[in-house]
Amino acid sequence: MSYPEIDFCFYHLVKCAGSSLRLSLYNKFENNYKNKIYIPSKYGNINFMKEHINNIRNTKGYLDLKVILSHYRYNDFNLSINPKFKITFIRDPVKRVISHYYFFNYPKNKIHFIDLPKNDFDLFCKGHGSHMCDWLGLLDNDSINMNKLNVRLKEFNFIGLVENYDNDIIILNNLINTYFNMTTNLPNVHANDSKIEIKNETELKKLILPFCNNDYILYNEVKKIRKLE
Repeated sequence: MSYPEIDFCFYHLVKCAGSSLRLSLYNKFENNYKNKIYIPSKYGNINFMKEHINNIRNTKGYLDLKVILSHYRYNDFNLSINPKFKITFIRDPVKRVISHYYFFNYPKNKIHFIDLPKNDFDLFCKGHGSHMCDWLGLLDNDSINMNKLNVRLKEFNFIGLVENYDNDIIILNNLINTYFNMTTNLPNVHANDSKIEIKNETELKKLILPFCNNDYILYNEVKKIRKLE
């Protein structure tokens, strides 16, 4: 199977400010990479995922793609595409799980997270508590592989933190400008800001915390490396 040679890839992890960032990145790269950027909103809202690759390959200009700004699982394509410059953003794991529930589930069921039956609550937390490690290909038998983590942290050109978003946009802009010899600014776009009031948030966070051990290892290691502790 043929794959394009990718210059830049943003690994958009769910509910980690990715909708905002990929719009910012699209605006930044648009002039230099006209018609060579993969962003779901321009391709029928299909993300760059293994299960969609056959449809994506039939898209006009597929082999000319140079920039991917999309939900993207590390293990699906990395050895095949191996982007030259890759970034991602991560988020406090408990806050990410809460955001995930209130963005995708609450609008449909109108049940506050903390009011879910225990079995449903535990099932959701188990399914989403290690989301970031899972999508970055860091899990072995549901536990984080520290060797993979150490390798991955060196592979990525930049791993931002949602909690440091405004400052990280500035840092990322400078890194991109240096690497790609660009001078344009990376606009600071804010999308998908939730206005939902979370019921019993303090107690909710305590209940979710035990399910997020893997993602907290990743999160805290990035904070340590970046000296943001």
